[in-house]
Amino acid sequence: MDDICYLTQLVPFEERYLGFLDALWKDSEVACYTGIPSQGIDIKKWYEGYLLAKSRSKGASEQYIVTLDGKPIGETAFGMLPNIFSFGTWVKDENRTCALADIKLNKQYWGRSLGHDAFMQLIDVIFSKAGADDMITLPYIKNARAIKMYKRCGLTDLGCVNPRDVAVHAITKEGWKQ
Repeated sequence: MDDICYLTQLVPFEERYLGFLDALWKDSEVACYTGIPSQGIDIKKWYEGYLLAKSRSKGASEQYIVTLDGKPIGETAFGMLPNIFSFGTWVKDENRTCALADIKLNKQYWGRSLGHDAFMQLIDVIFSKAGADDMITLPYIKNARAIKMYKRCGLTDLGCVNPRDVAVHAITKEGWKQ
């Protein structure tokens, strides 16, 4: 993947992006499928928890700001799942490492393939640097834009939907290499 020229850049999260992240997560059109309350969250408390988790995770999770020409336009992140994990009817294979990932972009950048561009970079990080065997994402079944993008990135709908209408989409490292 190193020979691919990307439009966007993933920048490791820093405190200077808190205002941007807070505004992104408070945007009702962006956050409507995330589970984030409409009034947002206490971003400073989130950041304290993020730093604590990051210090404990040793590369097992990462938060990135998606930039375009140096300007923040979204965020993406992943976290490695524990050996024993399930979501609805989906059960993680205990013998394979698996990352959970997501992405959010400012709505003015939707429909321009920038989310696809950034998420492809994240998948590459997950498989080449974080050492995952599998990766999943959990879109709401009504979030057609996200599902379309995940499919374009090579993820497959596993047909597992929980009672809150959230589905499991996945890709394996072997599938990514192809």
